[in-house]
Amino acid sequence: MHARWEPDWRIPQPPLWLAVLFTLALILAATRFREHWPRVLAWVCASVFLALLVIHPFRPDVRKDHLELSVIDVGQGDSLFTALPQGQLMLIDAGGIPGFGRHQKSALDIGEDVVSPYLWTRSIRRLDVVVMTHAHADHIGGMAAILKTSTPKNSGRRSQ
Repeated sequence: MHARWEPDWRIPQPPLWLAVLFTLALILAATRFREHWPRVLAWVCASVFLALLVIHPFRPDVRKDHLELSVIDVGQGDSLFTALPQGQLMLIDAGGIPGFGRHQKSALDIGEDVVSPYLWTRSIRRLDVVVMTHAHADHIGGMAAILKTSTPKNSGRRSQ
């Protein structure tokens, strides 16, 4: 029953060095020392590393001055992540599951369960541009979750 109360927290994957330091601080905090101060110091360090894990805005995992186009596997539809050489981040479509006459909607949200986790593993919290090519479910079905979790800087509507 409480699984429905999932918090709306989105924390990108931390750098490996920070995860290792946090783990070592926890191990040292659990170790018995003859003196009291090493254990207190370990708890202070663990607290600082935990705060960094939660609040630090890690840099997105993209290569500067390189063009990147990643195709995200969303099943039938499309979702393309693009990192431009100038540093702008763009998502084109967000996949989705078309109904094809089904009476019951799928419980899988492609935006929440596939596209957003891909972005989070790359430490991408914010997109500069989000493009929706057309209004078919297999292209924009996951867009609601993307717009909720990775607020684009350019949220204006443009049409040709």
